[in-house]
Amino acid sequence: MTENVFLLCYEDDSSALINGFCSYFGVESATADNTLRLKNGSVEMNIGVVTQGTNEQFIREQKEAVWQHFHAVPSTDSTLKLNILHQIALSRSFIAVRYSYETDEDKTIIDQSLRDLFKPLRALVLADDGSALLSTDFEIVFDDHGKSQVGSFVPFARPEAEAFHAGADPQKVARQNRSLARLRQRNIFALDELPLLPSSRECALKSVEDMAGRAVCLLTVALFAECLSKGSLKEAQNLVENVKQSFQCERFFSRKEREFLQNPAPGQEGFTHFSWQYENLLVMEWVMGFVDTLEFPGEGCNVPDVFGVMNRFDSLAELVKQARVRSVEEILDEADFTYRLDWACVDARINGLEGPTGVVPGVVMERHKTFKWLISAADWDDVDIST
Repeated sequence: MTENVFLLCYEDDSSALINGFCSYFGVESATADNTLRLKNGSVEMNIGVVTQGTNEQFIREQKEAVWQHFHAVPSTDSTLKLNILHQIALSRSFIAVRYSYETDEDKTIIDQSLRDLFKPLRALVLADDGSALLSTDFEIVFDDHGKSQVGSFVPFARPEAEAFHAGADPQKVARQNRSLARLRQRNIFALDELPLLPSSRECALKSVEDMAGRAVCLLTVALFAECLSKGSLKEAQNLVENVKQSFQCERFFSRKEREFLQNPAPGQEGFTHFSWQYENLLVMEWVMGFVDTLEFPGEGCNVPDVFGVMNRFDSLAELVKQARVRSVEEILDEADFTYRLDWACVDARINGLEGPTGVVPGVVMERHKTFKWLISAADWDDVDIST
């Protein structure tokens, strides 16, 4: 009986891999062709290693074929599927094992040997004629039916990625690492190599007056959109005028917000966009200390609660006076986490997949924009939230 098993592996030092296999079997180092051939009675085993360094095109083609195959598999667990696809894309070597045996006892010995060989590797095992990806413990991580025996999977830690930010401000790197750890707790993957946010020393945090003015503007456009959804333009316009008179906030509106408020028949796209602004407002309320906790964005905000916070104030001056703006460090921590979570959502969308399980991408995007505005010199309409 002859069988094959393949590994998509993160390790890419072909000599180290082959020599490690040789050491396990107690044989001399293999020849320069990165192939190990073994025979013991009725058992034969051939192990071949190809890395990016030895054949980059081959590795790229193998990864692409496996990625496309499992990308097409339907799954109810979008986080698991996303992480599997990321691990495939991050693989840097391909290990092929071909073995033959005659008895069940031979097969048992081979299976144990393979487990021992694969255990130290950061790898996925491609088995069952390519229809399943297994862990190195030979548990099904993801198969052709979207099934899994492991429950969750996060791409392997990559110590080498630390070199990407070598020499960077330790404060920035530490913040990134805390964000990645928070994401990993939810089995959400984000690249280590994303840009670092500014440190507290570099951060151009908006003034409390600008924060309060922005909060009032967000409330105004969200209320206007909500009133329009009920079909009452006149009521919506009166509401806007009342807010403007109470808060004297005209100077804080962005150009796009003014255009929306002055448009008697805004298109559906604009209406939908401004309906989301309660999410941005919630972030502002949290930053100014009016909301204790910014919950994980697993659902949309409670609009009556968000409105209720602002309804406690009658003027911009009162809003500014009662604000207790959080520390720059706390704001940057949440900004960094939101930025990396938004990357995960955008990455999923680019690849034609749903976002991570239990995350509302639209909420994350609006939070990302608000935090980016808070910690930069950008005007509201010009905030860049590219990931």
